[in-house]
Amino acid sequence: MQKQIQFSNHWGETLAGTFHVPTEDCRRGIILGHCFTCSRHTKILRDLSLALVEEGFKVLRFDFSGNGQSEGNFAESIYSKQISDMKVAASFMSTEGVSWFGLAGHSMGAMVALLAA
Repeated sequence: MQKQIQFSNHWGETLAGTFHVPTEDCRRGIILGHCFTCSRHTKILRDLSLALVEEGFKVLRFDFSGNGQSEGNFAESIYSKQISDMKVAASFMSTEGVSWFGLAGHSMGAMVALLAA
């Protein structure tokens, strides 16, 4: 199952995400960040999400503030804000029953994942 979700960051901006849930309930999840000037809809993140769901993970891929369908100003896209966005995404995952999760991403999203870990 896949659903479009929204959650707010610490600046009150609405972040857009796609939440994938496997058929069997699980408590493991992965949060995926996108590359610079990209969005959560890039092919690599879509394909990776589907593969992870098949392995039994809940997956959240989201647009950092100022990118894709999320609110915010792209000119204010700095690592500290993106790290905060990823941590808020982790809080969302906790509300969805995820007790163990990993952070990953493509290009800039991978750097943000490393810095947020």
